[in-house]
Amino acid sequence: MIYRIGLTAILLIGFCTLGCSGDASSNTSKSPVNKVSKSDTKVSPKPKAAPVEQVAKKLEPGDASRGEPAFGACVACHGEQGAGDGAAAGAMKPKPRDLSDKKWQAGVEDEYLKKVILGGGMTVGKSPLMPANPGLGNDPQKLADLIAFIRSLAN
Repeated sequence: MIYRIGLTAILLIGFCTLGCSGDASSNTSKSPVNKVSKSDTKVSPKPKAAPVEQVAKKLEPGDASRGEPAFGACVACHGEQGAGDGAAAGAMKPKPRDLSDKKWQAGVEDEYLKKVILGGGMTVGKSPLMPANPGLGNDPQKLADLIAFIRSLAN
């Protein structure tokens, strides 16, 4: 235990020394510093997800077999068959939607599914535990395939 505390203190002092020393131009050491130009340090920006509103209103028909892998992220809560009985569902209130319910599926439009998938449960007044998946907005075909797979759960 004492070893852990000592190691933690050493690491904190080291990080503080590195992080709190000011900018590189204030370095007072006599050793030469390798200067790196700004062009050498450019990092490609992470692609931004398309806002929900900018994803095509009408999606091309999707392919359920291509959408099944994307549904893998949903299985923990919605379950393998989409019945809302995934491993995490037992501890959740409200329970995840039963996506295999034919009556519910008949009353919900693809636009709604798109909105809840991209924006998460809170965007439609549902559970904040359902995460947003805005990255799918950058791939409308993958989104259409996922929706087709969700639709296939009621068959």
